[in-house]
Amino acid sequence: FYPFSVRLSSSKNILLQNDSLTFDIDVTWPYESTTPKYFKMDSVYEYDDSFIYYKLNGSNYTEYNVPNSNIYNSERNNLYLEKDDADTFFGMKCNTYEKTTNKACLVVNMKLSVIQRQEG
Repeated sequence: FYPFSVRLSSSKNILLQNDSLTFDIDVTWPYESTTPKYFKMDSVYEYDDSFIYYKLNGSNYTEYNVPNSNIYNSERNNLYLEKDDADTFFGMKCNTYEKTTNKACLVVNMKLSVIQRQEG
């Protein structure tokens, strides 16, 4: 899970002759939520000793001591970050990625499939 979501939509699915439509791309990245939200670690996240990590126990998230990257790597699939820390991680990594590669952090590719309908 990531601290943002991307939604693609169009104003219509069927076009008539000489018609047009609008594509919308909605990126939602709620910042500073009032209720803690947790994001499960995956291979995109890297160990950072400044973060507090959590484990899910039943329906509760409890702090879990992760003193080094070895423990982080062995426990990653069971670890979570609070939303604000996930935001911080992606903000820092995006900035570094863009500076070192001259590429955007988020790229949306869209494939448009067109099928001609028969009148009648």
